[in-house]
Amino acid sequence: MLVLSCALSVYLLWTTDPQPVHQLRSATQIDSLITDSFRDFNISNAQIRSQNILIDSSFSRKRYVVEVSPSFSKTSFHYTLHERIWPYRAETIGNVYFPEKDMQIHIAFNGTVQRTIFLYSESDD
Repeated sequence: MLVLSCALSVYLLWTTDPQPVHQLRSATQIDSLITDSFRDFNISNAQIRSQNILIDSSFSRKRYVVEVSPSFSKTSFHYTLHERIWPYRAETIGNVYFPEKDMQIHIAFNGTVQRTIFLYSESDD
C-alpha cells in the first residue's frame, strides 16, 4: 500500500502542470483587477468615483466610491474580487456598516493597504 501510494505520488508530480505564479508588478495592476471586477458586475464608470488619499510623503492610496442599487450583492462582489486578487498573494478585508449595509473593502499587499473600495446604496425609503 505504501509503495503504491509513493508511486502514485511520483506519477502525479511528473504529470501535473504547476500552478502559474502571479506577481503584482505595480499598484496599477491592482486597479486593473478591480476594474475587471466592476465590469463583471456591470458597474458603469458613472457609478464610480475615485480619489487619491495621501498617506505620507511617499505613499498614497486610491479609494473607489461606488454607488450600487439596494439589491446589489456586495458580498458576492467581495467574494469575486477576493478570488481574482488572491492568486497575486494580496488579500481583501471587508467591513459592513449597519444599518445601511454599506461595505468597505481594503486590498492589502505585503501588510499594506493599497486600495479601498466603498460600496454604498442609497436607501429606497
